[in-house]
Amino acid sequence: MSKTIFLFETNKIDRTILAQRFKMNGYKIIETDLAEPTPEIFAGNEYPDLFLIDIKIGTTPLAKFIEFAKTEQKIIIVTTNKEHLVQANMMVEMGANDYILKPFKIELVRSR
Repeated sequence: MSKTIFLFETNKIDRTILAQRFKMNGYKIIETDLAEPTPEIFAGNEYPDLFLIDIKIGTTPLAKFIEFAKTEQKIIIVTTNKEHLVQANMMVEMGANDYILKPFKIELVRSR
């Protein structure tokens, strides 16, 4: 059974490339272009095994995903660039499992 990743990337081109690369590595991808997605989008659907979420989603929506992922015992990794390291560290303190700097390799996500 393949693992499912929820991919929220604010940049459409980056999101498309990441989705394709993950799919080529056997992952199922759920992606969204909602400005502020909330965990309710999974109502009635299978929950992802991993949440890979761009820090640019904003602190409040990201905090909701962290809370949701913790209740469902899922992994949440925040993606960021050097400009947002302080916020990424704050999200880890709030309960995100980790953060990774962009650009990153798929292997880095698999190792986490």
